[in-house]
Amino acid sequence: MKKTVMGMVFLIFLFPALTAEDRRTTAITIYLIFDGSEGIKNGKNNAAAWLNEHIIDNILQEGDNLTVWIAAEKSKVVFSESLSGNAQKETVKELLRSVTPGGGSADYAGALREALDREKSKSGPGLSYTLLVTGTTGGSLRGSALGEFLRYSKVQDFSGWRLQVVGLDLGPRVEKAVSGYMSGG
Repeated sequence: MKKTVMGMVFLIFLFPALTAEDRRTTAITIYLIFDGSEGIKNGKNNAAAWLNEHIIDNILQEGDNLTVWIAAEKSKVVFSESLSGNAQKETVKELLRSVTPGGGSADYAGALREALDREKSKSGPGLSYTLLVTGTTGGSLRGSALGEFLRYSKVQDFSGWRLQVVGLDLGPRVEKAVSGYMSGG
């Protein structure tokens, strides 16, 4: 009898909580910079599939903002909208699958500068994430114009491609918070 009561409690109260879908109420903004150079050629399909499943399908929901750059010789915004339905998700997924890598380098710095400008001019509540998807054949991205952008980033390597979550404008925000804390405000 005791096991039956415990089973009923699990089914009534706990099971729905474990299977509930994301009911996030605050919109997020994702800046997605996708490598369009030869550097991602071997990993492009896997990278697009991973993004489509884990980011587009499982994280983004109606009301979220998405901006996608293809970073080839020049970076170019290919999608920038507030999501209002599954048709837009399908458009983005097809866009990522259809990238044709070409050219010797990718303009990551240009796309990151544009993302930073958008982030600084953004108003309203919500969290922002910047995802930089690159090939693994191009070597290190540290240094030069990218060094300051990538100072606060988390890298995840996959076979043939790499994902970096970039903390845009994180340094100045941390300095401001520390300064406010130290001054007692």
